[in-house]
Order: sequence, then structure tokens, then C-alpha cells
Amino acid sequence: TDLCCEGESRIGELMKVLATFKNTGAIDTNAKFSGEVYRNGKLMETIDSEELEVPVMETCTLTSYFKCDEPGNYKICGYVIYEGKQTETKEVLLEVPDGAAKSAHIPLTPTAMVGIGVVVALIAIFSVIMLRRRR
Repeated sequence: TDLCCEGESRIGELMKVLATFKNTGAIDTNAKFSGEVYRNGKLMETIDSEELEVPVMETCTLTSYFKCDEPGNYKICGYVIYEGKQTETKEVLLEVPDGAAKSAHIPLTPTAMVGIGVVVALIAIFSVIMLRRRR
């Protein structure tokens, strides 16, 4: 009846794919979600849930997982397989932004650390000279 994602849509984050299935039949049935994950239109991987027994007129959530490894536009589509049949295909879209653009961290290279050390040393020397002149 429904397909949605839970979790942060960020690079390296695990996403939970939740497929909701309602057994409207006359007997209990086994159900399993089967899906595909596309990034920018290219098939990246397939995902599946565990098979669960769903009693008559009950609703269950079938859970699968995938990790967003790269930025882009993702589409997850899939269906539930039950008693040799399948439901209509559902899909969910999400955008994973490039995490590098948000980072304000500037790494300190050995050259930068030497430069900082020289500046600190010059400030210390200048301070000592100024203190001696005041006496």
C-alpha cells in the first residue's frame, strides 16, 4: 500500500526502506519486498526484506536497507511478492546532497603548521624585545 524511506539522506548514512503491505485475502500469506535502487537513472543495487507471514486483514511493514555512497538523485522502486503474485510497483524519490560543500574544515598541512610556528615565535620575540625596552 505504501513505500517510504526513513533516515538521513546523506552520504554514508544507512537508509531504511519501509514497504507497507495489507493482506486483503481470505488466508494468511507470506510476503516479501523486492526493490531496486537507482542513482541518477542508473541501477545501483537490489534490495529485499525478510519474508513475513501476514494474517488475514492485517497490515505489516517489510523493512530493507541501503547506504547512499554518493551524492545524486535516488529512486527506490519495488513491489511485494505474496503467494506467487506481486503488488503494483511503488516508488520513492530522494536527493542526497554533496556533503563536501557543507564542510568548513580546513586541514592543517605540515607547511601550514611550520608557518604558524614561525608567526608564534616572531610574536614571542617581539614581545620580549618590547618588554626589555620598557624597563
